[in-house]
Amino acid sequence: LAGQIDYPKGKAVALGHIGWVYYRKTDFVKALENSIASMKISEQIGDKGEMARSLNSIAAVSYEQKLYDKSISEFKQALTLSYASKDEKAIGRTLNNIAYLFLQLDEQVDSAEVYGNRAVAYSEKIKDNYLIAFGLRNVGDVLVRKNKLGEALSKYERAIELSKATRNNSMIAATYHRVAKVYLLMGRSSDAIA
Repeated sequence: LAGQIDYPKGKAVALGHIGWVYYRKTDFVKALENSIASMKISEQIGDKGEMARSLNSIAAVSYEQKLYDKSISEFKQALTLSYASKDEKAIGRTLNNIAYLFLQLDEQVDSAEVYGNRAVAYSEKIKDNYLIAFGLRNVGDVLVRKNKLGEALSKYERAIELSKATRNNSMIAATYHRVAKVYLLMGRSSDAIA
């Protein structure tokens, strides 16, 4: 429809959403194609917010392809664009994505913690419960790596609470999975099973 009425911003947004849907379906080729198409239109019309969202998706595909340096670079470009556009959700999302990526790289746990804490603080400022929960989950993961299990549980419990309030079942399930792992590390198998 955006194409029919010659509305490039609408087309860029739609392509960006389609790209993210394909990413979630693990069709990374189509995710990349749609995200790049969105990026090109967004660059032409100077929409930095949509450019940031497209770059987040492109960086996520790079991550899935284990191109970690490329992914970090793309996420950091997305963060710069997010700040330039003052797109609050894109800023929070990108901070969380950077924290998550650094967490996957064993030697980058301190960087993951810095970005995770920044994501939580920023997301609390804009009152976005999903982004707060995502950040808390990332920080909890960092604390597990640092063997601060009680503190990790506290972060996870708050993430679950916020996710229940917004009925985000995938975040609830992913966080409960982490809680169970922590209980196993603590030798509390019956709590883990529950």
